[in-house]
Amino acid sequence: MRMWISMSFLYAEGPAPDTVHQNLWEQAKLNLQYGLYRVNNIQENEARGAYGQYALHVGDVFQIRGYDISNMTLVYDGSGWIVMDVLTTITIAGVVWQEVVQRYLSDSAPIHTVIYSHSHVDHYGGIGGLKPYFAKEGVQILAPEGFMEHAVSENVYAGTAMSRRAVYQMGGTLKPGAAGHVDCGLGKMTTQGGNSIIEPTKEIGFEDYGGKKYYEITCGEVPLQIQYTPGTEAPAEMNVYLPKQKVLFIAENCAGTLHNALTPRGAQVRDLLAWAGFLDETIVTFSDMEIVCSAHNWPHFGREESIRFIGIQRDMYRYVNNATLHLVNLGYTIDEVGRMVSGEDGTMPLPEEFAQEWCSHSFYGTYNHDAKAVYQRYIGWYDGNPAHLNRHKPVERATRYVDAFGADAILEKAKDAHDAEDYAWAAELFDLLMNAEEGKVLPSILKEARGIYADTLRNLGYGSEAATWRNMYLTGAQEIELDGTVVKGTLAFADDTINAMSLEMILQYMGIMLDSRKVEKDRKRLAMSVSVTTAKGTEYANIQVDRGILGYRIASGTGELASGVDIVVRGNKLDFFRAFVDNNRERLKKVIVDAAQEAQAAEFISGYLTRFPIGFPVMIPRDGYADAGK
Repeated sequence: MRMWISMSFLYAEGPAPDTVHQNLWEQAKLNLQYGLYRVNNIQENEARGAYGQYALHVGDVFQIRGYDISNMTLVYDGSGWIVMDVLTTITIAGVVWQEVVQRYLSDSAPIHTVIYSHSHVDHYGGIGGLKPYFAKEGVQILAPEGFMEHAVSENVYAGTAMSRRAVYQMGGTLKPGAAGHVDCGLGKMTTQGGNSIIEPTKEIGFEDYGGKKYYEITCGEVPLQIQYTPGTEAPAEMNVYLPKQKVLFIAENCAGTLHNALTPRGAQVRDLLAWAGFLDETIVTFSDMEIVCSAHNWPHFGREESIRFIGIQRDMYRYVNNATLHLVNLGYTIDEVGRMVSGEDGTMPLPEEFAQEWCSHSFYGTYNHDAKAVYQRYIGWYDGNPAHLNRHKPVERATRYVDAFGADAILEKAKDAHDAEDYAWAAELFDLLMNAEEGKVLPSILKEARGIYADTLRNLGYGSEAATWRNMYLTGAQEIELDGTVVKGTLAFADDTINAMSLEMILQYMGIMLDSRKVEKDRKRLAMSVSVTTAKGTEYANIQVDRGILGYRIASGTGELASGVDIVVRGNKLDFFRAFVDNNRERLKKVIVDAAQEAQAAEFISGYLTRFPIGFPVMIPRDGYADAGK
């Protein structure tokens, strides 16, 4: 089978080049092993059909790996499929089903059950591509409690910033190759295309356990035991155990790498202590497991090996949490704990087993980054030194350094550091030159600095064991050379995502979009009443723009809507979103009947609601705030 992603990475064969860390090269080759894999009931020289199709038995478990950053896991329920995680995009999910499942498993067995293991888009975004294969009598969709809230909100409130930073983390603009993108640690890379979401038919939480240590459900002829694990790798997550097959699907709570306590793209800090606690509970609850497979990377076989694997991952998260807090209580700061807990500076070597065990290496998350996240979670960004309490902004600080020491001197010191392979120090110095106020550094100096700075960042990337760090360094180098980014436009919201948002969530996002400076400068005041319809009914709210905010109060019905307001909005929720968030004038006409009110709303939308640019600068100073998003 010739999938685009697999063919793109065939160069990963052979020994590691100088431009890739040896361990990351090996991880990249492991993640290159794409295809359909039988997870249980493995037989040597298994008989296959004339076209290579497997013979199916109740409880057979398969994984499709390597076509996306995440895996699709399938269980045959006797007459159809239980699908655990559905990949990132509609396109890749549909293609995989047609060219892998229908070709090698069954061209007629329908999907009876879909399980979203957690609330990250690479595990639910492809659901739209599988809809043609749903059973005619309907599909049950199971997810952890809080799934819809977190799946939607995580991609909305700070969605633009997270998407921009994800380009760095995943290396989305890097070309595949030994000097470019080689891997993402958890898999090759995310796929391109549209995302979708279908609301679960049931969200599972602790109250569903019924006095047991898990939630029990039988899907077709296959009993499942589901362990709810909130606040671990995702705010809403769950593991799935097949007791008859003794196969544990451990979601993304374990993987073939150290994970992130705080993903570089941005998110809320994860609780490593709670994460470790749930993994220990998993070992105790499903102690007869014989196979463990996860939403990324590859399975582990045998009871002893499965428990050992989960135990190592449990202990490395507990270690990072406790070692960091040990240092915090000795007075060490956020910039110190990262290098210390990771063992980089030699003061606190990693425990030997973590250093030797493959699944505890830093291919995706890093001990450095995770230690800083723990620091942030417990005591915040401030390190206690009042000299750091209110530092100048980066441009102002860079300008002051240039004024104090001179651009020529900083350039020479940066070049010296580069030549001495002290790349981290060189990067700091070059960053000062790039971010000083325009006119403070001569064009000739900037031109020379730009090339060496890019080379500095590339060398940091080439030496990184973590695919994420490599991607971020190389993307930084790319954007320094381009003096910008190829990423353009604004964040696009799919219809499925909008329909899944509550009215309150939309109004909160509009409040984030509001340019409070202009509101105050123009003394803008506005009152609106809103009623929007969805497939589930109608939602109501009153809106007041005042004091630099877009305030709102959700109403229970038309009787609670304010009278005498400036603008009355009535219509479909999707039209309301497209009109106010996307500034679509045709949609605006659908939700506001009065022409004068429509004109007033259009003036408000265009003049006061910011469309955030997804390609905002990272490596160089941003444009003036007054022009952002206009």
